[in-house]
Amino acid sequence: MTLPHDDEAYYPDTGLVKKLLLTRNEALYLDDSLTMMLDTSEGVQPFITMRPVMASMCIPAPVDLIEKIAVAVLFTLDPENAGQAATVELSERDLFCLREVTQSYARVGDELVVFNLKRKIYSVLYG
Repeated sequence: MTLPHDDEAYYPDTGLVKKLLLTRNEALYLDDSLTMMLDTSEGVQPFITMRPVMASMCIPAPVDLIEKIAVAVLFTLDPENAGQAATVELSERDLFCLREVTQSYARVGDELVVFNLKRKIYSVLYG
């Protein structure tokens, strides 16, 4: 027996848009950690992913979230922005999705990128 899947029941979204500032390393980490969800109308699996999820620390994400992170990556890599953080407007659902890939111990070089990112996500959600 298959139960109906209701995203709203699992990921309630108030419709509020919240702003998250991302550094270059944070944006790149998130970009590497997300894989695109592809809708599949046949079978019992509601979607498939571009990359295998079990073998990696990536999570399936909707295209609009991947696009938001891609714009942040481009902004932070642009030499004209000289190390500025990108402001990304996200729903609460997006923020909870990003929270799933933030493993506190992950580093980029000597920077505790994901520890800082997790703190930012929780501050935006609950601060």
